[in-house]
Amino acid sequence: MDGRQQSPAAVSAACRSEYARSLTSHTAHVLTTARLWIRPFTLDDVPDATAAVGLLMDSDERNREWIARLGVDHQREHGYAYWQCRDKGNGQLLGFCGWREHDLGASLGYAFAEPTRGNGYAKEAAGAVVAWGLENIGAERLYASVRPPNPASCRVLEHAGMTLVREYVDAHGPRLIYALPGRPPLPQTR
Repeated sequence: MDGRQQSPAAVSAACRSEYARSLTSHTAHVLTTARLWIRPFTLDDVPDATAAVGLLMDSDERNREWIARLGVDHQREHGYAYWQCRDKGNGQLLGFCGWREHDLGASLGYAFAEPTRGNGYAKEAAGAVVAWGLENIGAERLYASVRPPNPASCRVLEHAGMTLVREYVDAHGPRLIYALPGRPPLPQTR
């Protein structure tokens, strides 16, 4: 470096370029949308997860555990997991969206850092992840669960093509179950 300060545009371009190079080092798939890169987590992503306010946990140690369990290990075992969602413009970690193996099949889950909520990222990511799930997991196994009241999450799921198929109450309170059209009826929950 020659000591000159780079413009914000040059820094952003360098960040995008570095992130694009990092994507090629992963053997798992990468999804892209108009504004997002969606790819599996690695343990190298822990500091970014900690910095993303309100996304996961408040410490590197707790984020490392979460990413290892629901990202890296789940991806290795099932071929899918909760994947990170990054801004294509600057490479910033915005949230996660993906599938987790659960008692009823593959359950869609997502969350976005507090400052990014309300910008349509969840709808954008869920649409791409559901399309991937249809092709790679199969509609008969896909579902999502919401604890009411959460109308924003219900809209995200409906936008992704899911419909409300069941309401029930468990030990933690009411739950809404969404699934894709054509999924066989879900088994009764305990």
